Amino acid sequence: MNERSLIIGANSFIGSYLARAIQPFREVTGVYHQNTDRLPAGMRQVPVEQLGVLETGFREVYIVSAFIQRGKWDVQARRKAFRTNVELVGDICEKFAGSRIILCSSVSVYNVQEDTVTEQSSKSALNEYGVSKLWSEKIVTGTDNFALLRFSSVFGTGMNMDTILPQYVKQALERKEITVYGEGKRLQNYLHVQDAAGYLWAAANSRENGEFLACAPESISNLDLARLIAEETGSVVKLTGEDHSPSFVYNNTFTARTLKYHPGVSMQEGVKEIIKWIKKEF
Repeated sequence: MNERSLIIGANSFIGSYLARAIQPFREVTGVYHQNTDRLPAGMRQVPVEQLGVLETGFREVYIVSAFIQRGKWDVQARRKAFRTNVELVGDICEKFAGSRIILCSSVSVYNVQEDTVTEQSSKSALNEYGVSKLWSEKIVTGTDNFALLRFSSVFGTGMNMDTILPQYVKQALERKEITVYGEGKRLQNYLHVQDAAGYLWAAANSRENGEFLACAPESISNLDLARLIAEETGSVVKLTGEDHSPSFVYNNTFTARTLKYHPGVSMQEGVKEIIKWIKKEF
């Protein structure tokens, strides 16, 4: 019998990929909030309302679920963020104290003023979401057996369509023109969702407690990203207006050395996959 794993947020973008990745090695139980459409066949499914009465004894517990506010923060959004990103994490850590706790966190906890961010960089949350993740990290690091992974921008089929990468692809497919603001110099780090799952699996099998940075080897500028998509779709790139958004560059040498994991999906491969997905779905 395979050892057992619990994924909280199994129907999420990352959670569903993680579930499929570890099913050959674990007996997986997936906790979901509302929908089950992304859950792989053969996996035990448990609604979040039953989490309190769920048995313990899992080898590892992955906390993937998170509340992310897409628009303006208000009282309702703050309450949801606290309940999901803070209070629920505390409940999980208390209930499953005998398991290895693996938290999906975010690079939003870091200080954006630093040129290159590492695992040891100062933490000064970008926004209220980042504050909630810092709080959840504090809870998890108080457990006996843990790993937390701060993810950069995770992409792949099934990702949020409101972000820049799929928006560039939609522009290319619909208009054969991609609009890039400013000079396109803003740098962003894109990690393929399969590699996000790979980092989580590596953390589960590590004996080291730690705070890790899960990112791609290199960041890419908006202009280079647009050119890559344009090349694959026969489109042109148009520069317009201004862009004062910060760039993000990371160095996760410590994580790579400790977890012995290196991303395997290139940006070009991932972009081709996204283009095929959007052509089919939209």
